[in-house]
This record gives sequence, C-alpha cells and structure tokens, in this order.
Amino acid sequence: MDSFLILVDAGYVYASAGTLVHGTKARHELLLNHGALRDHLESFGRETTGVSMLRMYWYDAAPNRMPTPEHDHIASLRAVQLRLGRLSNAGLQKGVDSLIYRDLFTLSQSGRVSDIFLVAGDEDLLEGVNAAKDFGVRISLIGIEPNRSNQSDALRHAADAVYIFQREQLEPLMHRKRSVESSQPPSADRSGAHQQSEVHDGDSDAESTPDGDEIVRGAARQVAHEYWSQSDADERAYLETEERRAVANRRLPQRTDGWMLRVAAEGLSRRLTESEKWLARAEFWKEIAVILGEADGSSTAGTEARDA
Repeated sequence: MDSFLILVDAGYVYASAGTLVHGTKARHELLLNHGALRDHLESFGRETTGVSMLRMYWYDAAPNRMPTPEHDHIASLRAVQLRLGRLSNAGLQKGVDSLIYRDLFTLSQSGRVSDIFLVAGDEDLLEGVNAAKDFGVRISLIGIEPNRSNQSDALRHAADAVYIFQREQLEPLMHRKRSVESSQPPSADRSGAHQQSEVHDGDSDAESTPDGDEIVRGAARQVAHEYWSQSDADERAYLETEERRAVANRRLPQRTDGWMLRVAAEGLSRRLTESEKWLARAEFWKEIAVILGEADGSSTAGTEARDA
C-alpha cells in the first residue's frame, strides 16, 4: 500500500528557519514546536500525495550520540523516528548525512513508499536522492525561503518536485528564547560570579521576574498544545477529568510535567524556582481549559451544522 515518508535534517531547519524568522542560526536561542511542525508536514504531504504518512524521520546530532531532553520529546511524538549522529567538541555534526543517505537508499526498497519528502539542503545527499529515484520513489525536496541560498542547486535539480516554506508558515512554529540577562535580577557582583550562581545553582538563588514569568507561561502553553495535539482519546479524557478537579488536586502525568519544566528551564537558561514550577502547572491547566472550550465549541458547531 502506498504511503509517504518525511525525512528532516534538524540542523537545516534550525539554521534556515531561525535565520528567516529571527535572524539567528544560534540553536540555543531558538525554541521549535516539534509537534506542530510534524503535523504541518504530515498535512502537507497528505494533501500533495493523497496517501497517508508512514513515518517521519528526524535527524540530529548529540555528544556521544546521547539523546538530550529535546530528543526524548521528539522520539515520543506519534510516528516519529529519531536518528542521531555525533556532535563533535567543535559543535560539528558527524554522520548525519550518512544516516539520511542510508535511509533514502534502504527505505525506498521497502515497496511501501511511493513518495519521500526531504527537508534538507546538503549536496552530500544527492546520490541518496538519485538512488531512491532509481527504485521508483518520487522525491520532493522541501526548502525554506530563500532556498537558493540554503539548498544545493544540484539537490534541487535532482528532486522530482521542490516546495518552499515561507516565513508566515514558520513563524508560529519557531520562537526565540529571551536572553538569560532579561530573566534575571541585576547582579551587584560585576565579576559575574553571582550571576553564574543564579543560572546554575538552582532554586535557592534564583528569583522570579516579570519577563521570566512570561517565559514560563509561554513554555507551559506550548507544551499544553503539543501534548494535546499528540494525545489519543484516553489521554484527552484524562485531561478533561483532571481539569474539572479543584486546582490543588489536578495531576499532570509525570513525563509531561518533566517535559514542560525542562522547556521552561531552557527558556530561562537556569533551573526553575518552586514558584515558577507552580506557575507553569497553573498555566498548563489554564491553557487546557481554553483548548477544551474550543474543542467543545467545534463539536457543538458540527452538531448544529448536521442538524441544519
């Protein structure tokens, strides 16, 4: 049965989308909504091909190939397979192109795939693209504007089709973190020693600030939407039941709670205070209430439309 695959070079997405939307390639300054990107790419592929997605492959690098919390989250997404190369001490990716090449070659021979969407730009993938085409698979290259400056000409020419994602498509998916300085109180110690302890030493030294609180709230809202988008009917029913409880009695699944706190901590570039943890949890449930309200509204509207 025909289906399509999506192969995503994370380095290409962060560098190209980060430059386009926020003017920076610095990955530590960027927050990507992975679940929303997966959904966007899946919808695009389904509309383009008329068949369903078999799987999305996410290619990235990490020191000693040890997954980070971000990688753990990506691997937990529905129908997403994580592939990790090695990140060198100099910050260079090693082995990522080889992983993509291997999958282009082997997955094209499965007989289950009619189309592969490749989100990448490196010319080193050219032979993998040609091999997949030799096996009868259509290769569509997805670029990020201006793709003529961030994708190989030879790769674009080899693809059966080239699609370009515009800034307005990416803005809702890619956010920029606030600077560490903006989320901390002023330091009396100009040597930086006091500031360093606030970033790394944890709850006892850090203080909440208005900017920091907004980062925490934003992280909670992001995780609420991502969790909802990837949850099944039972998980959504659980959220609905918990949302009806008194605030003090609501319980988040431990893994989701940890994921949310990690996203917030990455935005602040330090560990959260206890008050910030409670703020994140409260904001999560507030956003879930909004989502449930929208879902109920859509359901009611659909019923009214059918009745009409």
